[in-house]
This record gives sequence, C-alpha cells and structure tokens, in this order.
Amino acid sequence: MKAWGRELLTFGTILKGNVPSLIGEIFTEEGRELTMRYSAILEAVADGKSTSGEITNKLLLKGTHRKGNQ
Repeated sequence: MKAWGRELLTFGTILKGNVPSLIGEIFTEEGRELTMRYSAILEAVADGKSTSGEITNKLLLKGTHRKGNQ
C-alpha cells in the first residue's frame, strides 16, 4: 500500500472513532440523545445513501429499524 493510502486509512479510522463523540456532545448540549438509529442514519448518509429508501434498507440490514416501524 502506498504511503498516502496508509495515511488515508489511518485518518478514516481516527474520524470513525471521533465523529460520533463530537456529534454526541452536540446532542447533549441541545438536551437530546444520540440514539443508535440516528447514528445509523448518519452512517448511511456518510456511505453515500441519499434517498429515504436507500437509508431505510441500510437500517433494516443493520437491524436498527423494523419494517413498518416509524
């Protein structure tokens, strides 16, 4: 793997660990709670899902949402 590839992988690993903490802190300041479902939605959007159907399918696959559940 080229040097820039390793650096990108390292950066991605750091972001994956820190971003939920940062978002959770914002939610706490606003008196809200970062739920597993909301976190899964953010992850789906970060993975490039852009329609409600794509996001719902990802949530169904992860088990954070049941069909017919609002």
